[in-house]
Amino acid sequence: MAKLINIKHYEEYHKGLRYANLLLEEFSDKIEELTVNLATSKKWKEWSDNHIEGENFTFSYEMLANTGDPNVDLLFTLLEHINDVQEKIEKPNESLIEKLPVENSRTKVSDAISFEAHPFSPFNIENADRLFLGSFPVKAMIQNDNSENWYYGSNRNHFWVILQAIYDTSLITKDEKESFLIANKFGIADIIGGCTRRGNSNLDNDLQDIKINKYVFDKILKSNVKEIICTSAFVKKLLEKELLENSKNNGNKFIISVMPSPSPSANRAIGRDKEYKLFKTENPDKATLDYKILLTKKILMK
Repeated sequence: MAKLINIKHYEEYHKGLRYANLLLEEFSDKIEELTVNLATSKKWKEWSDNHIEGENFTFSYEMLANTGDPNVDLLFTLLEHINDVQEKIEKPNESLIEKLPVENSRTKVSDAISFEAHPFSPFNIENADRLFLGSFPVKAMIQNDNSENWYYGSNRNHFWVILQAIYDTSLITKDEKESFLIANKFGIADIIGGCTRRGNSNLDNDLQDIKINKYVFDKILKSNVKEIICTSAFVKKLLEKELLENSKNNGNKFIISVMPSPSPSANRAIGRDKEYKLFKTENPDKATLDYKILLTKKILMK
């Protein structure tokens, strides 16, 4: 039985939605871990025989979608539905503003406010021609002290999966990723050095009290980087603002590109894109990830 609560203020309504999204994210992470374990327990395509119990590894959504196990398929479908719900309630309906009175609510859904510092050092900027520039790690990466924990380390993020597909190489371990970046003269870094979050959200739009990573920015200005590849439009906006305002820039001219966001939370926005709809019409069997790979390849191979 649900307990009726009194939420009159629009801000409390907004916070309630964010709290619901946080609970969904925690539930999704647990279901995802269980689904991976179920998929590998049946030695899917004998793939799991190559790994010892308790070992950390990358298991992508594409693998989960192709196990052939009907039970895993159902759980994978549940994960997709959860992700879809999260994307739909990321922002409250603005039409409700006038419907909700502005008196103080008797119910509080508090946001956890704690400043987080970036856990990773920038990599290979000084030897790079091109730089992958992101925003800030997800909460799980901040809290995880695993030695393999690094940029875009979440199993739900497709960054390394996209590069694997384009360059036809294994990018599972941190060593493989570092070797790949060095060999191809890529650097990698995040533009935010520290921030707080609304409701522990991993969304760029929910990052607050943002502190630009000045150390990274100074390294960029002193480097021979010719192109900065931002992993979202949000990152591009922060970068251009910093370039405009920073007195040390001295007129540096960078090619600034934006690759499709590797985060699954961007899939809904991509689904509304006219070019994506045309892509799906011509390639009905292809997924959103295939479209991201195609667009990213155009940037990297030009």
